[in-house]
Amino acid sequence: MFLHYITINVARDLLRHQLVGSWWPIGVGVSHI
Repeated sequence: MFLHYITINVARDLLRHQLVGSWWPIGVGVSHI
């Protein structure tokens, strides 16, 4: 359940940053996991 929550947060970050056109936060999200 916690992992599912993380997945949703990561997906949300990816979508948000994709709109911004920035991809570096992907590494930040992975490091947070």
